[in-house]
Amino acid sequence: MASPAHAGKDPIITSSSALPFIKIKGLAVWGGKTQLFRNRFIGFNKATAIGRKQSLFSMHKSMSDYIPMAELYDTTLENIEDGALAYIFDPLPGWANLDDCGLYPCTAPLNVLMNFRDTTFVGTTPSWASAAFQVISNNPDFAPFVNPSCTQNLEMNAYVCQADDLGILLFESEDDDRLDRSMQPIYVQKEGTSMSNNLNAMMDHVWDGFYSGQKRL
Repeated sequence: MASPAHAGKDPIITSSSALPFIKIKGLAVWGGKTQLFRNRFIGFNKATAIGRKQSLFSMHKSMSDYIPMAELYDTTLENIEDGALAYIFDPLPGWANLDDCGLYPCTAPLNVLMNFRDTTFVGTTPSWASAAFQVISNNPDFAPFVNPSCTQNLEMNAYVCQADDLGILLFESEDDDRLDRSMQPIYVQKEGTSMSNNLNAMMDHVWDGFYSGQKRL
């Protein structure tokens, strides 16, 4: 999974850098897009030979802010075991602090969407396999209510759907003080259901010396 950000690090670092080197240290880019065409993935089991969790698609542990929809076209999945296609982790509890996300973790991992079109399966095939399907986060306040076709897959910590009209809704305050005046939680609800998707603002990525900048989009 990809998550473009406004700030990155140079390939060759010439000054001291905060560790870990791979950590994302900038707001996510709103216009980011992930598209993969005509890829072939071969031989993924849900566990390695020594019993470690394995999945074809996963996320960086710093993806706290926004993860663009991943669109995959004409993909061939060969010998992909049921439960090994993806793993979508829950928001990290450690994000819940005044320097990062506030009183509860940032919620990007709860709003992941992968959309597969014209998919071909070869050999070992998941039980839910179809040419067109979607994978969404195991968000208990959203996933069970978004579409009747969505079924839970505990091994992927996700739901698999046959609902090609799914998308991601983005919205942002246009006030001048939008980085200083926090607006969370925001609850997204669906009339007639128990959906109440709890959204947090983005992480605070600004540091003023020893202290965080207390600026969140």
